[in-house]
Amino acid sequence: MRNIPLWKPRIIFTLATIMALLFMVACGAAEESPAEPAGSSAEPAAPAQGQPEPAAPAAASDAPAQAPASASSDSGQAAAAPAPTAAPSSAGAAPAAAPQSDAPTGTLRIALDEIGPPKWIPKLQGAPQNSINNTTFWESLWRNEKEAGLVGVLAESWEISDDATVWTINLHQGVPFHHDYGELTASDFVFTMENSVEEGTTRSPRLLNLHFFAEGGGMTVVDDYTFEIDTVNPAWSLPWDVATGMTAYMGTGVISQKYYEEYGEEQAGFSLAVGTGPWKSIEHVTGGTWRFEAVQDHWRKTPNFAELHYAEISEESTRLANFLANKLDIATFNLESVAQLEEQCSDCKFKTFTTGAQLFLNIHGNLYVDRADLPTPRDPSLPWVSASADMNSADWINARKVRKAMAISIDRQLLVDTLLLGKGEPAHVYGWAGFEDELGYLADLKHEYDPDMARQLLAEAGYPDGFEVPMALTNRPYPGTIETAAAVATMWEDIGIRTTQIRQPMSAFRPNFVERSWKGINSHGNNVSSEPLLSRTQTYAVAGVVNYGVEHPMSEELNAKIETTFDREERLELVRQLTKFLYDEVFTIPTVSIYHIWPLGPEVDDWEWTFPVVRVPSNLEYIPHRE
Repeated sequence: MRNIPLWKPRIIFTLATIMALLFMVACGAAEESPAEPAGSSAEPAAPAQGQPEPAAPAAASDAPAQAPASASSDSGQAAAAPAPTAAPSSAGAAPAAAPQSDAPTGTLRIALDEIGPPKWIPKLQGAPQNSINNTTFWESLWRNEKEAGLVGVLAESWEISDDATVWTINLHQGVPFHHDYGELTASDFVFTMENSVEEGTTRSPRLLNLHFFAEGGGMTVVDDYTFEIDTVNPAWSLPWDVATGMTAYMGTGVISQKYYEEYGEEQAGFSLAVGTGPWKSIEHVTGGTWRFEAVQDHWRKTPNFAELHYAEISEESTRLANFLANKLDIATFNLESVAQLEEQCSDCKFKTFTTGAQLFLNIHGNLYVDRADLPTPRDPSLPWVSASADMNSADWINARKVRKAMAISIDRQLLVDTLLLGKGEPAHVYGWAGFEDELGYLADLKHEYDPDMARQLLAEAGYPDGFEVPMALTNRPYPGTIETAAAVATMWEDIGIRTTQIRQPMSAFRPNFVERSWKGINSHGNNVSSEPLLSRTQTYAVAGVVNYGVEHPMSEELNAKIETTFDREERLELVRQLTKFLYDEVFTIPTVSIYHIWPLGPEVDDWEWTFPVVRVPSNLEYIPHRE
């Protein structure tokens, strides 16, 4: 047991108090999406407009209880982007240790806290529909695996030009759409991407336009099964938008252009779920259960289960009761429920991912790029902001001491042990959760907990009595976003930093990111992407619409290089340099990384998921029956 200094009882009492609030937040990331009228859909008819009560999950299995199973865990490893001139062959191989049944049997029962109404065209799908659609009835060009990296799904093979600007992609032939809508062609993919960026899309079209509709480039259909994408400039991250597992969207499923044209824009998104995936949608009840049947003799992989039932059960206690009664096989739970299942479900296995999310604190106001269009000028009266952009100046050094004091006065291990119940780990560098094996020299960077040194640094910087700072407690859909920030505020009080706390939804706080206008701290969290987050982020750049409070010539230079460096190892080294810069100058304060844990009931066994996004289960067709 860790020795806790005697002066910590007040902090521990505060942590114990706010723990009661922590577990109201479910594990996993969700994005905001526009509200949609409630309704139910039973194919092929268009959905009715009433909202029924949530349907009960499938009946419990009569199978005998299994022997207790040991816990199963997964940790992340980065997936490599395809190298220029490489021509990967058709992969589509089955993930490791995933036996295939001779014929599908039984019902696979999954529950989430939200499924939402039907949204079955790319431009309409928000969260969580996107991630469910793309892992059931839709298929993307690729999927991303932990060990294998980028694996072809609809893409049979692909190659990249020597200058890394033209991607030539060959599709598998003879891939049928559900409901007799013909065979997948290159034109269907082009149509899918066009639909994704249409006016009114719920997706973020900037990178889609940059990659698939570049000025002077774009997509060209070569023949029925071949198309080219000319990105004009090297675009190493192009697969991110069209590969399952690489972003929260979980890919871009290809839709049938024939289906869309038959139903028209008004009905196409709500009438039929038409895709090429191993699961065929047969009934969707908004607020209840979405039922699928296995596609017999699927072109790629027939599922091991005959049916899939995706239930929406918003109440945590109801999901937990159904799981314990063996009426669910897989479900999302908060950390408190996971701990309860660990105690009460001896036949359960637990799929643990280190790639859940990372929480951090943004320190706003460090804007050192002189530009006429800066929305909010730099304010050097803030203790953590330097009046001079000279990194060797006394002003700069003192402001850095203040930021360092804030970073080392946080007992991260205490946050993990109490608020996260041990289901996480301290975070010291931003954006590398799940990529710990690639940290290199960054692994030695630690904001070691030292409140005495923090007080000394504040005194050296001219603040022996501390100072006051506004702190926006802005929530994110990860456990403990606000609670850890509130605990940090208590720790800061012990070194003299007094916070004025304001609770705000992230949607209400967002204009501060855009206008660079907040003069304080805000709590934040991000899920994990297919490379360390700084590979693709613009949140520390002038060009970023959303900015986390930092603009600096060094980050501008490194961001520009990262964006145009196709070789992954070279790019990751640039990301390390940017990470170290942010760490050395303490421009952001990571606090904890959160594990994402999925309990598996006694009827199902372990299988390999796509990597690294685990907001919903993936590779469902490979889920085996428990022997």
